[in-house]
Amino acid sequence: KADESEALYEIAGEITAQVESQPTLDLIVDRARRLLQGEVGYLALREGEDDLFSVKAHSHSGDLGDSFSGAQFRVGEGLGGRVIGNGESIIVGDLLKEELAIPELAELAEKKELRSAIVVPLKRKGEVSGVLYVNSSVADKYQEEDRDLLNSFAVQATVSIESAELYERVRENAAILEKTVEERTEELNQTNVQLEEASAHKGQFLANMSHELRTPMNAIIGYSEMLLEDAEDEGQDEYVPDLKKIQSAGKHLLALINDILDLSKIEAGKIDLYYETFSINQLVEDVGNVAMPLAAKTDSQLVVNCDDNMGNMRSDLTKIRQTLFNLLSNACKFTKEGTVTLDVGVDGEDDDNFVSFSVTDTGIGMTEE
Repeated sequence: KADESEALYEIAGEITAQVESQPTLDLIVDRARRLLQGEVGYLALREGEDDLFSVKAHSHSGDLGDSFSGAQFRVGEGLGGRVIGNGESIIVGDLLKEELAIPELAELAEKKELRSAIVVPLKRKGEVSGVLYVNSSVADKYQEEDRDLLNSFAVQATVSIESAELYERVRENAAILEKTVEERTEELNQTNVQLEEASAHKGQFLANMSHELRTPMNAIIGYSEMLLEDAEDEGQDEYVPDLKKIQSAGKHLLALINDILDLSKIEAGKIDLYYETFSINQLVEDVGNVAMPLAAKTDSQLVVNCDDNMGNMRSDLTKIRQTLFNLLSNACKFTKEGTVTLDVGVDGEDDDNFVSFSVTDTGIGMTEE
């Protein structure tokens, strides 16, 4: 689940960076196919106001034939028609046993023995505006978790498609120089409304993704706590350190998920601090456990200098932990066969004490600017 979450996050960044419709559609289909390790993927969108859908983007691996972009079907025809009709995604174990509405796909499935498929809807304002397919040459390859993953991806895909279409509309509007001031003002007002809607969709996606990811992460944390208690009760001390690392990494990833929601709050100009009293030593141990494998990837050493009895501090634990992890991960990334050091100390006296965290590395460094 953690790998899937990271993959979705990276793909979302790639897609969001695109601003034109066709490159966005092509990227969506290609990344969906790679995400589910399929051989063929394609995306069909509604044409106008009728029930006609047309394939707008197509991706394949190897020599699986020419693109069939432009092929059409209607509601009720084939797999896509079923998904459009009821708005629910489907999993197909064997395409060779299904009636396919797109002749090009039927021919390709027979020629290259495509077997499994997942088809999910792309929805706008509760209505199905398109369908996204991923096909594999392995029969019964896809399970419910694959469908859930593609459904989550489809939410971001819909937002990106809307943003790309909006960008092109804005560009077209900018090219119309001969209209009156009143007409241009009205168009700008409409564009602002559309931009606000696109922003709202992005916020909704962030909230939905965060909610979907919290459930499995909480389960991982819960099971690790149960296993840790069992290991301690049964005297299996050799498993305790690894279980603590799993628990710590799970809590850190859950904090990252929560930070996704913070992004939308930052854009709205509002961010909340949640104060609590926590152990400095426990914080440093948790961050060190998560960062240590990152240092090992570059053959570097992570050194932590922190007294055993640092006591407690009162602040926003989640944000401090994320800040430290960001600094350490960047240091580890740009340090090869070197040393990354985290120094923890206290500045000031009496009631004016401040906890000082310092991250130093022997990597490539930064310019003065």
